[in-house]
Amino acid sequence: MKLYVESVFNATPEEVWAVFTSEAFGKALAAESGMQSNLLEEHEVNGIRHKKTQVKRSKDLPRVAAKVLGTQKLTYIQSDRYNPAT
Repeated sequence: MKLYVESVFNATPEEVWAVFTSEAFGKALAAESGMQSNLLEEHEVNGIRHKKTQVKRSKDLPRVAAKVLGTQKLTYIQSDRYNPAT
């Protein structure tokens, strides 16, 4: 299953990227959501920063979500791209 999420923030791209990639944000997100992340890949191509992370939820999903997804645990790969020029 592919899911596309787009968000709009009242901040500059640099500010948003700095927060999303900070260790403090990662720890706070994990504590609040029960999600743990593992960096798989990070590189830059033609000025565009790429980051790929595997995310796992430590808790079982609610029954309805588990039935829809066909699994008790949620695991996904998150791909982020950031172009500082745009």
